[in-house]
Amino acid sequence: IEDSEMHIEWLKAQLNNHERFNLVSVDSLGRKGIESIKKYTPDVVLLDFQLIDITGIEVAKRIKHSFSKIKIF
Repeated sequence: IEDSEMHIEWLKAQLNNHERFNLVSVDSLGRKGIESIKKYTPDVVLLDFQLIDITGIEVAKRIKHSFSKIKIF
């Protein structure tokens, strides 16, 4: 969950070059990211803490409340 297009493109390039990672969603808004997490239930979430709609801290709290096993970085 990242709102900087430059960071999104860099992360996509890095993650798509590794066999161990399967990129399932890229979202620029915290609320949309939470919806994607409910849909895909990933093992790991890369989370920007300064988002446009809600703070990354609030997103992390919501993720951990519903999906305690997901790792957040």
